[in-house]
Amino acid sequence: ISAELLEMAWEEAIEEDESHEVTPDSLIELIHSHKGSAIEKYMAWKLLRSDMAHVFFKDLKNHGRVVSFKAKARKAVDAAKDQFCKTHEDEELCFV
Repeated sequence: ISAELLEMAWEEAIEEDESHEVTPDSLIELIHSHKGSAIEKYMAWKLLRSDMAHVFFKDLKNHGRVVSFKAKARKAVDAAKDQFCKTHEDEELCFV
């Protein structure tokens, strides 16, 4: 998933879902419009745990274990994107 698709998923999450909660399943469904296979869910989980994804989403924990992700507010994303781009100059996200 590209930075552009990740940002699109974040925008959809803040507009459509009142809880702004995203799981690997919902990310796959949002981007690919189908239920994910086990490998797709694993790859979505890895993506949501990446530095780039943390620009848009924060971890939601239950008893210290990450169970899902919550879309950040627009101001928080703008600030996180600026900070991310200062430390990751060659990343695709910095051009989105």
